[in-house]
Amino acid sequence: MRFSAALILLLLLPVHMMYAKGRHKGKWYGYAETGVMKEVDYFESYQLALHAGAEYSANPLRSFGCELYLWQFIEKDINSTGVGLRPVIRHYMWRAAMYNIFLEVKGGVILMTPAFPYGGTQFNFTLTGGLGGDIYLTERAKLLITAKYNHLSNWNITGEFNNPSWDGIGLTCGLMWRIR
Repeated sequence: MRFSAALILLLLLPVHMMYAKGRHKGKWYGYAETGVMKEVDYFESYQLALHAGAEYSANPLRSFGCELYLWQFIEKDINSTGVGLRPVIRHYMWRAAMYNIFLEVKGGVILMTPAFPYGGTQFNFTLTGGLGGDIYLTERAKLLITAKYNHLSNWNITGEFNNPSWDGIGLTCGLMWRIR
């Protein structure tokens, strides 16, 4: 939890000097990405992911957006599918002519059917942190590659086991394109 709080504080630091001087004009981007995650505690538990969203590059260091996501969990005992909505924050640590390196944080809600994890509820919360990069393919299109950590739980709402969670690590890949 301390790592998550520190990461969020890093992303909310004062804006870059270029933005403060009015040199940066915001840009809108759309993106779609897909990936696979592996649960860290359970040997045969995987998550397939599909994310689509839009984000606004507020200044050279940060972008903010919203995404719709579809997750499929595959385990030996249960398979579950969920759809959710969440905000996205990206902090660009390194920008170069042909690529960028960023940290990202995403957190939101997801509705699973059937209830997942086992003994939990259909309504869950998600938190995702990642380190990634985007590589320019054209002037308006980029390839996204991100290593991620995913957490899913119901925050003690209810359920047979009160607060079962799913924690996984994995990789996503996708495309980002400039809208305007």
